[in-house]
Amino acid sequence: MKIFVTGATGFVGSATVRELLGAGHRVLGLIHSDAGAKALEATVVRGSLEDIDSLRRGAEASDGVIHTAWINDFANFANSCAIDQAAIKAIGDGTGGLQSAIRSHLGHAGGAGPCRHRGRRRRA
Repeated sequence: MKIFVTGATGFVGSATVRELLGAGHRVLGLIHSDAGAKALEATVVRGSLEDIDSLRRGAEASDGVIHTAWINDFANFANSCAIDQAAIKAIGDGTGGLQSAIRSHLGHAGGAGPCRHRGRRRRA
């Protein structure tokens, strides 16, 4: 499978990418910096959580999505949550109802926000 991973060079994302590659999957990683692009051992998708088009492109080009990115700005927590929710919507829009899409919020407080999974609304 081809999997799009947001936060691909972060703590959780980098471990996720390693596991996916080790299992033989192809990985697209959302990267916002030149250093991250050089470090990633997968296909780079340039963008950020605030770049809705990059999120849609990555999701459209994939068989599934693992979302681990988070903006660590606890001084503006509500704004970080709003950005995360917009990112989740863009990823969902990009999957076009893809049944195998995975929305995962690991390792950050934004995981308390709502997400969609197989048509049901749930808390991650």
